[in-house]
Amino acid sequence: MGPAGWAKPKPKRKPQTDGAEILFWQLEALQAHTGWQREYRFHNKRLWRLDLCNPEKRLAVEVEGLGHYGTKSRHQRADGFAADCEKYAELAIAGYRLIRVTSRQIKSGRALAWIERALNPLSTESRHEATDTDPQ
Repeated sequence: MGPAGWAKPKPKRKPQTDGAEILFWQLEALQAHTGWQREYRFHNKRLWRLDLCNPEKRLAVEVEGLGHYGTKSRHQRADGFAADCEKYAELAIAGYRLIRVTSRQIKSGRALAWIERALNPLSTESRHEATDTDPQ
């Protein structure tokens, strides 16, 4: 307790940077990969948004998350999963390729390596290829 019975304020938590923002910075750092947009709307009737998209290359990236401390995120519930399936089906029908990644794959460099390979299909290796073999 602080003075006069007041509770001490809790220390401010450091704001979390989401995985899509980190990946966007990684892509921008490459400078060769321009044209990326955050929260891109690919469908003219639905309000769906993609975490990252390069419309010119027709390449989309979705950062998938899991609930913490035993909770389920929207993507893990039956209705949310079904909604994601519909969104991804419409994305494919519209001619986009989709790469689904986790925050761990972004931090390890794997997501960036997959995107580089998708943008340069003749290259079998990426200069950012992660050595981590962890599937998460």
